[in-house]
Amino acid sequence: MRIVLAIFSRNDKILLIEDTLKKMGHDVRTVYTDAYRMICSYYKKKMDKLGLKGSRIRYERNWKENLNKLVDEFSPDLVLFVNTPKDLMAPNDLAYVRDRCHTACWFVDGISERPEVLGYLPYFEKIFLFEECDVSYLENMGIKATYLPVGYSEAFSKLDNPRDTDIVFIGSPFANRLKILETVAKEAERRSWNLKIIGPFYDEKYPWKKIFFQRKWRHICKFLENRTVSPVEAALMYSCTKVCLNIHAERHKSPNPRSFEIMATESFLLMDEREYWGSLSNEDCATYATAADLLDKIGYYLENEELRVKIARHGYSTVTGKLSMRNMLQRIVTS
Repeated sequence: MRIVLAIFSRNDKILLIEDTLKKMGHDVRTVYTDAYRMICSYYKKKMDKLGLKGSRIRYERNWKENLNKLVDEFSPDLVLFVNTPKDLMAPNDLAYVRDRCHTACWFVDGISERPEVLGYLPYFEKIFLFEECDVSYLENMGIKATYLPVGYSEAFSKLDNPRDTDIVFIGSPFANRLKILETVAKEAERRSWNLKIIGPFYDEKYPWKKIFFQRKWRHICKFLENRTVSPVEAALMYSCTKVCLNIHAERHKSPNPRSFEIMATESFLLMDEREYWGSLSNEDCATYATAADLLDKIGYYLENEELRVKIARHGYSTVTGKLSMRNMLQRIVTS
């Protein structure tokens, strides 16, 4: 199948959707839906904010023209959007693509609090949602959609490594995450836990951002590796850790990809309680309700290896194969 994949470059680096589609035997052309502010220089970003928008207008116009040209020349069987290209196109700009090939959109972020995406939905033949609650949200508007969790890529697999790290968290610094991680880091310092926090928490190109961050989150900084990691490295980190933390963004109600990625390495997952569980159960992982509950459970599970291993094995059995990225994409291309 010939597929055009439209996706944020950062999302594809994390989720490896292009790579998975190619390994499935599809002919794939990828276009990145990065907004102008994500790719331009600091100077051009400031100029745009001051009202000098010529560069951004040209970028967006060229992006739309290049997408339409690709559709004409490549003649894809499917254009798969991962989230809407709302930073680059108005809804009616999608009519050109919709009239020439099949279209689908896989939302890997919630939409119930983002009404700006609703105008795009009529231009997709198929809609897939990572948030289970969003299915009923759209159904109430008469829009048919399918719940499809974001599975783990082939980079995440079982590795037999010594678990010499007590706790690891890998991710971006959402506000609720920072508060919880600061509490965990403070306790880790007190109890001599071997904690690793890894993610792009501040932009090192601007020294003042590092200074402000260090002043506000001084305990986090003692355990922080301020960098991004590849899926392969993330899998290695999980496989070397006793307790793998997953702290969801507050707006998310269903398990995010990190949940499945951790379990796919047969590692022990401790995450915040979910309103929707999809195909998971409380036998697959442990959950916490509050920061105090989290600290108690970290201490408890660090001391109970046999129970950690039992839960990790159950989670691994639940997700392996069934919740792989390959399986998720197969459902999209055959629907």
